[in-house]
Amino acid sequence: TDGAGAPYSNYAPSWHVCPAVADWRAHFAVLNARRNERRVGASGFYIDQFGFGYQYPCHRADHGHPVPSAQVAEEAAMIAAIRAALSPGQVIYSESAPADVGTQHQDGAFTEAVTAFRYDDRAAPVNLARFGLPDFKTFELLTQDAPLGGDSEGVQLAFFSGEGTRLMGYLEHDAWFEE
Repeated sequence: TDGAGAPYSNYAPSWHVCPAVADWRAHFAVLNARRNERRVGASGFYIDQFGFGYQYPCHRADHGHPVPSAQVAEEAAMIAAIRAALSPGQVIYSESAPADVGTQHQDGAFTEAVTAFRYDDRAAPVNLARFGLPDFKTFELLTQDAPLGGDSEGVQLAFFSGEGTRLMGYLEHDAWFEE
């Protein structure tokens, strides 16, 4: 819940589970991680809404954490539980790159580091975490549900940072990718 005790309304009517609740961590990790592997042969596990570390702090006093929760630590604990439930060789990615305490349990994440800083004169448009944590792989999201067009500079900046990119769209439509 938010600071007023109401459920979060972002992306409603979805639920945002408090990762500090041990029973929920166990349920999510064991049932979902192993079920995904068994049913669809998944070699990876994607955790949506994780990695940001700030947007869904829990304000429930009965969850056994300080109010509001320390979301960075709670997400790391949830990811550690998922890691323990996965088979060796399976990978974990989150929607955004977590704080360093969470990276130890993940293989990588999607990020908008280049996108966020490429037009900011105060910062270099380079994902410095890629150089500090080279085993943690990131994929730069240069666009969200929109054509990449001719953004060769964004692709070059991502590659300079040692990142991959997520390209989405239709190769046969010129609006998505310029030649």
